[in-house]
Amino acid sequence: MLTILGVGTGRFSSLTMQGYELLCSAKTVILQTACIPLAQELKRRQIAFETLDICYEQAEDFDELQERVRLYLEKYADALLCIVGDLYTNTLVRSILQFRKAELIPGMGFGSEALSLCTKEIGQSRVLCASAYEFMQTEYTGLGALVVTEIDSPYLAADIVLKLMRYFSEDHGVFIVQHGKKQLYTIKKLCFWKDWDYSSVLVVPEQCITKKEGYTFEDFCRIMDILLGENGCDWDKAQTHESLRIHLIEECYEVIEAIDQNDPFMLSDELGDLLMQIVIHAKIAQKHGEFDIQDVSTEISRKMIRRHPRVFGQAEDETLSWEDLKRKEKPWNTYSEALKNIPQAMTALVRTEKIFKKANSLKIFSIELKQIWDELSDLACRLRNSAGQEKEELGGDFLFMTVALLSMMGINAETALIGACNRWIKNMEKTEELARMEGQDLAKIGKSTFEKLWQKAKSVK
Repeated sequence: MLTILGVGTGRFSSLTMQGYELLCSAKTVILQTACIPLAQELKRRQIAFETLDICYEQAEDFDELQERVRLYLEKYADALLCIVGDLYTNTLVRSILQFRKAELIPGMGFGSEALSLCTKEIGQSRVLCASAYEFMQTEYTGLGALVVTEIDSPYLAADIVLKLMRYFSEDHGVFIVQHGKKQLYTIKKLCFWKDWDYSSVLVVPEQCITKKEGYTFEDFCRIMDILLGENGCDWDKAQTHESLRIHLIEECYEVIEAIDQNDPFMLSDELGDLLMQIVIHAKIAQKHGEFDIQDVSTEISRKMIRRHPRVFGQAEDETLSWEDLKRKEKPWNTYSEALKNIPQAMTALVRTEKIFKKANSLKIFSIELKQIWDELSDLACRLRNSAGQEKEELGGDFLFMTVALLSMMGINAETALIGACNRWIKNMEKTEELARMEGQDLAKIGKSTFEKLWQKAKSVK
């Protein structure tokens, strides 16, 4: 069976006693590379070994290296493969384990050495330790200190620097640990370091929350915890779900405004304001032991998986519609109960369209387009001759059937009415401009003159 031994930093002094005993007793010893001090010490002690250097020399990229190492190891049923660094974060080790069973015997790696040298600078921060390739391929949360191992080339170092600059300020102090020594640099000056090799480790201490270049969702949640904490913001701490209700509605409208203006920078900013509302509601609930932000993300994740069974390979019945899937989540006993589930807090136009579409989807309300036109015509006549409470009720019915008509024609009533409002205001603006050009005061002209200007404004493109 293949045994993979962690030989730490590649120096004889970093070997464990178990590691040394295995080196002395193994029939076949394979070093990751001969370019480490341990190789010279093994020669001095007359311990024979082979190396993977030929694989590194012939491979043009990491994928090819993995294949060459696989073929190389196939020659041996039993061997002791000595890997430099941290076994559990080593990218090559992970690739070997995909095609070959092996026993792992860890040693003191580069990451452990770097941590011991930078204990003071890291302090009480939690630490993420990852290989360079692993760090580049995974999402970084931005929390705590960071230890990146196996930075074996200037090109890889440059990629890491670019990623770090999304989170940390360019003058943030970091440490390069190599050959048992540490050197202080700033992130922006890391690219000037040219001696990157397999032993290079980058230690990035945690940065003050107020000085970061970029913030992750975890950072934002931490900021909200500070604001809602003992020494936080009095206004934030005083909020409740009820007091924030109007602000949530306002933020939604501001997001829609950004979308309508096709302004990506404004949209990014407004989505942030909306996200703040979501997080503070979750934090308030957490304070009362109701739920927290992870419950929110968990529930929406589960919902998306449930509602897309074909995508996630969980479809038991291919005939189930979106409405069928939703009904599984929110069961109702009567059709009227299904309609009552549509929130009353929606704008009247949006709720009307939802009610009409829900009734249609449940196949409990069937009406032809011609019937709606006839109904609208009848309602218009009755509305013209009505008074008092009846007029309000007929007006509501007229609006409801108008929304139903637009829905049947594939038109969103809310969007259509917003467009009409905007066009009306724009036409008023053009009418005023035409009046000024003719030396007239819009407030003093007669009705017929206003109508002529209005129609003329409507014809102007």
